[in-house]
Amino acid sequence: ICTPLKIGERIIGTLGLYNKTSPDGRKISFFPNDKNLLEGFASIAAIIIDKAQLKENLLTKEKEIMHAKESEGKLKDMLERLVEDSPDAIVTTDLEGKVLSWNKGAERIYGFNKEEVIGKFLPFIPDFLMETEKGYFDLLKKGESIKDLETIRKRKDGKIIDVNLTLSPIKDQTGAVIATSGISRDITEKKRIERELSIKNDQLSKLYFISSAVRSTLELDKLLRIVLTAVTTGDGFGFNRAMLFLLDEEQKILRGTTAVGPSSFQEAIDIWTKISEEKKDLFTL
Repeated sequence: ICTPLKIGERIIGTLGLYNKTSPDGRKISFFPNDKNLLEGFASIAAIIIDKAQLKENLLTKEKEIMHAKESEGKLKDMLERLVEDSPDAIVTTDLEGKVLSWNKGAERIYGFNKEEVIGKFLPFIPDFLMETEKGYFDLLKKGESIKDLETIRKRKDGKIIDVNLTLSPIKDQTGAVIATSGISRDITEKKRIERELSIKNDQLSKLYFISSAVRSTLELDKLLRIVLTAVTTGDGFGFNRAMLFLLDEEQKILRGTTAVGPSSFQEAIDIWTKISEEKKDLFTL
């Protein structure tokens, strides 16, 4: 005989009995009372089994929750270490710009320690950039991010440095912006090298241009005028005035040959502004 194990209308298994025997060892048939007895026992067994399974499921879920919390804790610790040990400055603020967190990278780059900045408005923003920074906060409050912005910051010692900056909003589970995150990297040395290379490239370009102009004529007077103009033009080396002396070998003196230059600073501005507007170069001056 066999009967289902039921919890309400839900069947969770079956219970069966096989080979009923008499006291003297003979196989005999089951009676109707055996069926009723089995059904009563099955209803009790079903409740016990269901509770046991429920308890087992709860224990399994508790273990999963504990494991998830442990994993979450390990991940949180790892992320905190990554943030704290990052060479970049990682700073979080509330929506008013007051510092909530300040890592070692920020301390190294800006010179302020954590105790000096927590709860205070960002200390490294120069006064003349305050309005610009407020505009960035307005964008962040709308949920927008600002990436790879090159700007300047002020260290605790007053030194101005170049930084590459990325600003991001921090949102809660509902999507509302509750704070901001800023990651900045000191690029002062990189910008210095770029400026030096730009100056050197500009100087080489001007030398090449002047050399080409000089090679364009064999007339001494014109050649001398080109040389002096190259020294004083804004497109050349930008000096105010230049005079050229040639050696008089008979009298053993330096004799003034030609000179170029304005009579005043304003005249210099007027002359080179006009030349720039007329797009003249060394070949046409």
